[in-house]
Amino acid sequence: MNMSLTKEQDLFDPSINPAAFPACTQEEIFQFNEEGWTGPFKFLSPEGVKAVVQAYNESKTQFIHGHQLSPSKKSFKFSDAHWVKSMHLHMPVLAQISTHAALVEKLAILHQPQLIAWGVTVVERKPGEIHRWHGDIEHYHWPGISVFIGLSNISAASSLKIIT
Repeated sequence: MNMSLTKEQDLFDPSINPAAFPACTQEEIFQFNEEGWTGPFKFLSPEGVKAVVQAYNESKTQFIHGHQLSPSKKSFKFSDAHWVKSMHLHMPVLAQISTHAALVEKLAILHQPQLIAWGVTVVERKPGEIHRWHGDIEHYHWPGISVFIGLSNISAASSLKIIT
């Protein structure tokens, strides 16, 4: 697993300097409170996207995905790999992203100031394959907020759709 950290100035879009970047506009706060979402926002640079994809490709076999826990996989031991939602604990580039001041400040305003990165994962889909958008089970027990960062092959056809 590539454990080296990527230089922050290469990872993030230069326009999101936390000192100059407004955490949230009044319009974003209103939209979030009314519709439950806001965005999109510039966040990663092209180099940052490449760094995440490379780190994920080098590391993905070291994580347990939900389909590997089915009863038919009795030979699989949970201790053989890391849980897929804990990628930020094992991939420094994902830890950098999930703790970046611009993101944390925005989430603290939209959600609440006490934040914890509970689960960070990469969702990989083949062209045309559907990812069912959902709230994770944890959010049934405590309030949560999700962040979707598109890395590659993202289009209007593959993005989140809000139905009201």
